[in-house]
Amino acid sequence: MSLRTVPVERVPDQLTTEYHERLIKKTRGTGTSVEGARLGMLLLWLADDMQDSVNADLEEFGITENKLGMLIILYLAASEFNRSVTPSELADLVGVERASVTGILDWLEQRKFIVRKPESSDRRKIHVTISNSGKARFHRILKGYWEACDRISRHLTASEQATFEKLTTKLLKGIKVDQKKKKKT
Repeated sequence: MSLRTVPVERVPDQLTTEYHERLIKKTRGTGTSVEGARLGMLLLWLADDMQDSVNADLEEFGITENKLGMLIILYLAASEFNRSVTPSELADLVGVERASVTGILDWLEQRKFIVRKPESSDRRKIHVTISNSGKARFHRILKGYWEACDRISRHLTASEQATFEKLTTKLLKGIKVDQKKKKKT
């Protein structure tokens, strides 16, 4: 039995406090709190499981959450700002390496979700937009995506959802600040 397949009734209490907490204490750096490391680990597990859950729901559409995330950005750029997006902008917005963006764009283009056009003044610069046929399929996929997202949060009361949203937003902002600091060094 792997650590990720421990029975539900043992997660997270026994698994994290009994085993991981001991490991954290033995191996952490002097400035690392046991509680912070434990919570961070649980959040990483939560993120993995949430993405797995959403991807399972999106499987019927033949797309993953990462690819849909790019389509959402392309759709919003077109519908809200009447503009296209460059692959490097997509990489920055989605938070993936530029090489990964190229592979995802290839996949989306092969399935006619997007159109890539070179800039007229500099053919090396590419602009990406969601295609008309891509928009139609995108809307169908979004319904299933929003249902999957809603299902994730159904285990919390409305009050808990509001609190968790505030805390999650605070964590996301902190992570972005940390990432910018690391890029500068």
